[in-house]
Amino acid sequence: MALDVKFTYWLRSATAVLRSRIYSICFLVTIFLFLVNLGSIDMATLEDDWMKGNVTLGAAANWSSDEIRLVTELGYALAQQGRNSEAIAIFEGLAALSPATNYFDTALGALRLRKGDFEDAVRHLDRALKSAPEDIGSRVNRAEALIHLGRNEDARKDLEIVIAGTGEKSEAETSVTRGRALYDTLLETRFLAE
Repeated sequence: MALDVKFTYWLRSATAVLRSRIYSICFLVTIFLFLVNLGSIDMATLEDDWMKGNVTLGAAANWSSDEIRLVTELGYALAQQGRNSEAIAIFEGLAALSPATNYFDTALGALRLRKGDFEDAVRHLDRALKSAPEDIGSRVNRAEALIHLGRNEDARKDLEIVIAGTGEKSEAETSVTRGRALYDTLLETRFLAE
């Protein structure tokens, strides 16, 4: 499916807004209106199918994987700029459109961790790890959130899995290093408490 002309125009406009760092609530309203007005959607049928669980919102709204990917890149760009609240709004919308996509829970968990919303971070990271238990970055992020919540034993289990299961390089290497540092800190804290 080719990208809709309206979508391409909207995406270019959104990218320009991000690059200029001009931000307002109008931008989020524009995103919302775009999502609502995308294509011709029979709202009654959509609501009925969606409420019955017959289709995802993304499928009902006829979003292509390219469209979802482009909006994902927009959320990632916001996160890279430290605009966590805006990135969270994007990823929550994407998670509603495509709930089976593990990356959205991974991103939401990391962003909630950044904001200090540890309970919500753990909730998203639990879902992400249920789909992809080998995801070292999500496991380290969950361990960090668990430590902040005082659930040190659960954090220790995650960190032991990270340390024992190393094998890949690159991004995983950074996560493993961070996991080892958290694990060492957790052990020191536990030793001092005894």
